[in-house]
Amino acid sequence: IYFEYNRAHMVNFRYPDGNFAMHNFNVDVPDHRLFMSQTWLRPGSDLFNGTWARNGDMLTITGTWDKIGPVTLTLKRKKMRVKDHE
Repeated sequence: IYFEYNRAHMVNFRYPDGNFAMHNFNVDVPDHRLFMSQTWLRPGSDLFNGTWARNGDMLTITGTWDKIGPVTLTLKRKKMRVKDHE
């Protein structure tokens, strides 16, 4: 899962088979809420509705995933090489 906060709240899911899917996400920072929608540029919570907590390079999201139910995911930030900042 890759969150692109500065590019119109886009979140990409990369699947084990190499395919990608682009979705929309929004955060409520004060309440630590996270909403993901199926369609990019269509805010909502039809894909995921829950909370987020960050501790250093670790992000934990907890909530309800559409068609799956309650989930807790812990994601580790992957350092990205930036061509202009090597």
